[in-house]
Amino acid sequence: MAARSVVALGAARAHAKAAAALAVGALALGVAPAQAAVYFPEISAKGTNGYKISVAGLKGEGVSLAAVKGKARKNALFANYSVRGGDGSRQRLRADFGRFGRVDMRFVPKGDARKKKIPRGCTGKPDIVQPGVWKGVLKFEGTNGFTKVNVRSARGKVTRFGNWRCKGRDKGDDERFLTLFAQRKRGKKRTIFTVDKADRPSAKPSFSAAQLFKVGKVRVSLSAFYRGRPDQFMYTAPDPNANADVSPKGPFSGEARYRAGKWHGNLRVKLPGLKRVKLTGRGFKAQLTVLESS
Repeated sequence: MAARSVVALGAARAHAKAAAALAVGALALGVAPAQAAVYFPEISAKGTNGYKISVAGLKGEGVSLAAVKGKARKNALFANYSVRGGDGSRQRLRADFGRFGRVDMRFVPKGDARKKKIPRGCTGKPDIVQPGVWKGVLKFEGTNGFTKVNVRSARGKVTRFGNWRCKGRDKGDDERFLTLFAQRKRGKKRTIFTVDKADRPSAKPSFSAAQLFKVGKVRVSLSAFYRGRPDQFMYTAPDPNANADVSPKGPFSGEARYRAGKWHGNLRVKLPGLKRVKLTGRGFKAQLTVLESS
């Protein structure tokens, strides 16, 4: 029976796909269908400067806080702060985010629980969602104050994971995807840039960038996502001397060139709480790869 994953813990499920790609430094926890019930508590609140705040956790694993601004599948900024331990259960969410803040809230159910619809082509027991209100303390200030929240009550829910499985689907003909990946490591800090595109002239590329680091026991991921136009990622591939040009907009500025393994340009990105971050230059290593869908 296949396991389901809770990826980028702390990002609200409405942002799950984008968070999975961008919040690289968040907790990534595999949750297998188990005999004992597994609960996923979530708090939702409004931060300053247009950010949506969500806090979530899994008992015995960790708690994560995510801040999201923009449309997750088009043009968005993300930040994720995660810690091991803490308390993430059906009745309580508690964690210490060090200099960034803390959460200590208890859940009060409101209204009737509902069954979440199982995806098409799947069978089994559905997830059960109990809405309610979280009461206690949620106090947070992001890196360099890009957003803040300080509340004693917030809406939210607790999801009891069901146990369902899905049959494999016939995807038809295989399709090629190209990925350009660039990374620089400096001490314990990593800066990452990625662009993905189906190998079709009309396909829209997905650009993402992230900076990952730790502050004490808190793992931080500051990220950006942009869904671009087809002409913003041009390439010749696959061969050892492949070339590629990228010129995304949105939170990005400048452009970059990939020439047979060399990565140059003036590409930068605006991340939450940071000045524009360089995505090219000394220390960056890049690779252009081709993948086949299965």
